[in-house]
Amino acid sequence: MIKAIFIDIDETLTNSNREITPNTKNEIKRCINKGIKIILTSGRSRQEAIEYQEQAGTSPYIISSNGASCYDKINNVEIYNKPINKENLKDLLEYSIQNQYKIKLNYKNKLVLNRATYPDEQDKIKSIEELKEIIQTKQIVQCVICHEQIEKMLTLKEYLSIKGQLQIINESKKIKNSNIAPSKIYYCDITSKDVSKGNAVIEICKYLNLNTNEIITIGDGENDISMLELTQNSYAMGNAMEKVKATAKHETLTNDEDGVAEVFSGMLGSPSIQVGYMAVVVIVGFFINSIGLQKGLEKVSKWMMSSLLIIMVILAINSVLMKGSAEGLSFYLLPNVDKVSEIGWSKVIVSAMNQAFFTLSIGIGSMAIFGSYIGNERSLMGESVHIAVLDTFVAIVSGLIIFPACFTYGVQPDSGPSLIFITLPNIFNNMPLGRVWGSLFFVFMGFAAFSTVLAVFETILACTMDLTGWNRKKASIVNCIALLILSLPCALGFNILSFIEPMGKGTSFLDLEDFLVSNLILPIGSFIFVMFCISKRGWGWNNFVTEANKGKGIQVKPWMRAYMTYVLPVIVMAFILIMRRITKQTMILRLQVKPY
Repeated sequence: MIKAIFIDIDETLTNSNREITPNTKNEIKRCINKGIKIILTSGRSRQEAIEYQEQAGTSPYIISSNGASCYDKINNVEIYNKPINKENLKDLLEYSIQNQYKIKLNYKNKLVLNRATYPDEQDKIKSIEELKEIIQTKQIVQCVICHEQIEKMLTLKEYLSIKGQLQIINESKKIKNSNIAPSKIYYCDITSKDVSKGNAVIEICKYLNLNTNEIITIGDGENDISMLELTQNSYAMGNAMEKVKATAKHETLTNDEDGVAEVFSGMLGSPSIQVGYMAVVVIVGFFINSIGLQKGLEKVSKWMMSSLLIIMVILAINSVLMKGSAEGLSFYLLPNVDKVSEIGWSKVIVSAMNQAFFTLSIGIGSMAIFGSYIGNERSLMGESVHIAVLDTFVAIVSGLIIFPACFTYGVQPDSGPSLIFITLPNIFNNMPLGRVWGSLFFVFMGFAAFSTVLAVFETILACTMDLTGWNRKKASIVNCIALLILSLPCALGFNILSFIEPMGKGTSFLDLEDFLVSNLILPIGSFIFVMFCISKRGWGWNNFVTEANKGKGIQVKPWMRAYMTYVLPVIVMAFILIMRRITKQTMILRLQVKPY
């Protein structure tokens, strides 16, 4: 679910007349009312960005100076600020003055321009309309030497070609610890080395507890590329540079055609896309399962998952051998008790158990169904251990791929899906035959996700066939139709049915269904399974042991009875109670927090 949208200002939010159209304002209001945060990201100074924020009615979170500053206006909190090093700035100023560039400096709340090289003040104002105050070059240098923190420096030289711009950038890169890039045809933006809109968006996401799969980014300039790379929900304006369009996953209309409004309305009002993809997954899934267990589900899953494991091992070895891997491995493998305490032990434990319940399909019937298909030659206990070990192995290998690469390529380790869609492509780019490996990985990753769908569908089919006596083909057709209908509320929850918010402001049917599965069905189902196996009113311990110990492999031991009878039910119930408490606190916060 989309929870925040990050938008560039100039030539994105505004049209060619630097106006925000009424249509765009209406769409912004509609999104805000849905609990979606609209956050401006600009190369402009903070004060300029705030003026546009107030004009457009967006959320009170401001990214200014190309990401050098992140500001929470409503709480007056400086979320993030990284000014240019003063010594670097002096060198940059001297270089710019020598080459007769106009200079614009972004303070926290004001702008400054030198007039040493362009005595015609009227021409200056015409070239840089954002000008608030004009002072002499000597005064600028004095400000730098003294106390002022400069977030961004912009140089301007009229009638300079793009080629000329790039030459300037290459020359000025002699000045270390600076991030220098062209923004528009005559402009060159200079900030501190690690400053970018992408990093600023990550800081805001951390501040607001958002994942990058929950955001949309929209921009038109080269300085927007870093934030467009963060998410699959990225949009380039129709008037954007070709390089920007190539980076973004989607393209919208131009700024003079209300391109931003088009993204908003498309996000909130495109049921055909949601329903269409849902229908494809459901129909293809049931078709594969209807073929049969061995010819369909087992055959498809076996070869694609084996291929994925091989690729993952190769990527892990490559990632560990990277230059910056040591720091990443330390972050990944060494325990950090202070961090756990900061987050909360209960939340960490609940998250871990949620992951275990989900990845092992415990509590929803999948393991019971697939366990019933195993012949008597292998023990159920032994096979369950193999599954748990393999699941843990895949999780560890995934971490070995991701975290060393995060520190090598400067990606935040808590960036959500961008770990896959940004970090991994960087790994592939530095590997022999990287495009081949990358293509194979993402294809098989899609297959892995689809295998989960097939497993869920098999559970539904098995239950239907046992209860009705139908054959597999008939059960597949009936359940396919039923699931297509039952999935409609989820698919339409972001558009036609978006007015229904079952779990509070900004939520949808997907949030409700995720809560029901993750927090209720999986843990409660697990508790029921345990009680069924140990209780005389259910299967009974002796019957369970007899069935589980058939065949070769690890056997259920007598001492395990005490653990399964007394310890395991308590653990599961404690998880349910803690989860209930966390959910209650979250709901209270949703009711209290204003929908910015």
